[in-house]
Amino acid sequence: MTVLVALENKGKSEEIIFQHKLQIARDLFKNNYPKEKIRNLLNFINLILFLNKNELQNNFLEEVNVLRGKKEVMGIEELIKERLKIEGREEGLEEGIAIGMEKGMEKAFEISILHILRKQPKMTDAEIADLLEVPVAKVQKLRASLQQP
Repeated sequence: MTVLVALENKGKSEEIIFQHKLQIARDLFKNNYPKEKIRNLLNFINLILFLNKNELQNNFLEEVNVLRGKKEVMGIEELIKERLKIEGREEGLEEGIAIGMEKGMEKAFEISILHILRKQPKMTDAEIADLLEVPVAKVQKLRASLQQP
């Protein structure tokens, strides 16, 4: 249900996502699942239906505390942990984008090398490596892959 909500509401306001997220949490508590199962499912919901607005995320956590029967608001330690999770996700996203771009560039170079090898078979590996500023070993490896049946 969480994944379906995420897919159906992609690009919509966080308020709508907040409402769906809260309804799912209410349903979990209403069905009297074991506490451990509820905790695990709430963690999953938080990952899939992530709220960037701190106010909405805090409201959600407060509502969950009410559903649990806890009167106290989230403590400072939990707030710090939640903030660190958000920062970690942002850093992970940036790192993932950088890795993806690096792999994309690497693949583009491989395609370029293969294209040159096919169109200019008389060029030496050293000439191609110099032209594209890649290691000669990379050109040699790709040339060898072309010659394999």
